[in-house]
Amino acid sequence: MELAATKQHAHPNTVFHCFYALYNLGYTRQQLAHVYNKDVRTIGNWMQVYEDTGTFQRANTEVDRKKKPLAYLDEAQAAFTEAHHISISKSSVWRITHDFGLTWKVLERRAMHINKSDVFRFVEELSTVNWSHQNLVFLDEDFSVSVYWELTGLLDYYDTPGTFDRLSFVSCCKDFVYSARGRVNQYPGSSSVWILDGASIHRHPEIIHYLRIFLWVREEGFYAAL
Repeated sequence: MELAATKQHAHPNTVFHCFYALYNLGYTRQQLAHVYNKDVRTIGNWMQVYEDTGTFQRANTEVDRKKKPLAYLDEAQAAFTEAHHISISKSSVWRITHDFGLTWKVLERRAMHINKSDVFRFVEELSTVNWSHQNLVFLDEDFSVSVYWELTGLLDYYDTPGTFDRLSFVSCCKDFVYSARGRVNQYPGSSSVWILDGASIHRHPEIIHYLRIFLWVREEGFYAAL
């Protein structure tokens, strides 16, 4: 019990109490090391961080870095830009991860550990969908071709110069909904349940918001199973 209480990392509040005793009450490092059951060098390290930064925050541990892993290059790219306020290319993100001995398969596997409540919510949501064969449309794209098909065969396809980006992908979705060949009807009608894979272009928050809210509102229109 004594080991568990005294040998854990100090909470920032404890460190600030130590600073108060050091800077305001005149305690020495040796006295505080005895009071807090820490090595004198540990007290010195706390002081160094405080004097360099004006505050105290323990460096992130390996466990901290695994709390919110990122499964996709664009997620890591956005997180870097938000944290450092400078842009970075996806190729640079890829190079940095490999320089540190990380593979994207490992990072993606870490990111797939989802909270149980999210799993239950997702299962409950899917249980309300009408999975009749005539309702299902499978959607995927490969380089410059976006294909829509159902169990009876190909429904439609779209091509684009170069590769698909978010704008061209959403434009194809919109065209398909209003095309005669798509035969997309109001949910739970035919071709009203769309199934997409976990590609980053499908998972972008703005696209999901657009598909679920603006183009397919489940109560009033179509439903995209993302």
